[in-house]
Amino acid sequence: MDIRKIAYFLKVAETLNFNAAAQELHISHQALSKQIKQLEEEVGEKLLERSTTNVSLTEIGRKVVEIYTPLLRDWNRAKEQLNAFVNARNHVLRLGYFSGLSYQRVVEPVQQFLLEQNPELKINMLAADMALLRELMDNDSVDLVLTHGIHHSEWSGVESIVLRTDPLYILVSEHHPWYQKAAVTEDDLRESAFLVYGDGRPLEGDGAFFEELPVKNREAAYNLDSYMAILQQGKHFGIVGPSYTRREGKYKFLELPKPYRKSHTITAMYKKLHPQRNTFQKLAEVKLHYPNER
Repeated sequence: MDIRKIAYFLKVAETLNFNAAAQELHISHQALSKQIKQLEEEVGEKLLERSTTNVSLTEIGRKVVEIYTPLLRDWNRAKEQLNAFVNARNHVLRLGYFSGLSYQRVVEPVQQFLLEQNPELKINMLAADMALLRELMDNDSVDLVLTHGIHHSEWSGVESIVLRTDPLYILVSEHHPWYQKAAVTEDDLRESAFLVYGDGRPLEGDGAFFEELPVKNREAAYNLDSYMAILQQGKHFGIVGPSYTRREGKYKFLELPKPYRKSHTITAMYKKLHPQRNTFQKLAEVKLHYPNER
């Protein structure tokens, strides 16, 4: 029985929605339906009851979930451990980092440190948005991820090392009215639009804290390029740390009003059982030297 078909079925069983499952699996609705049909033919029983408005598990479907969920989990864990072992033996490290982080300030010092630990190491690097990095980590497609220290509870089975802690700043483009200001007040916040990153979350920092900001309205951008394009228009402000890489155009850092000042961390994350975890734990020794730029 094809393990991929089992994984597809378990995702449908989890969501009870073919469209949602297909989106999470990055395949078409038609391809997913075909895989489920083939699995039902192999089992010789219907696994799902489907109507135009509802999807539910049959008795056999529930049994498949019960039997194969732990097996798939063990399969993925074994695959992760084998891939990590092979890469470690071949001196290959797959490093993913949040595309909003400064390469010079954050990524390059980590890269240099790892090469000092193992001069034969070959580092393959990928810059990506947070959602993709989490997916790559879940699928064992990266060994180490560098990111800002938020929402780590959603990263299952990982350890994290704090590399640096910085204050958060307001970020505005040259087209924003605040670009000419020396300071931002709480009243300024109340009259302004705040741009959050991703699925309703800020680019950096603690999500609950950002919900408390007294702003006129909030809007979301679902990838970093869109985020920067909207900020560039000058109608919204963002909140980032000094490790952030600004894109095209001129931008300015401003301090948050005192009641709303917060810090965030730059973090390295890896799987708990990774063969190179002893090396990764030494990343706490990395010194990220850059000014708290404003």
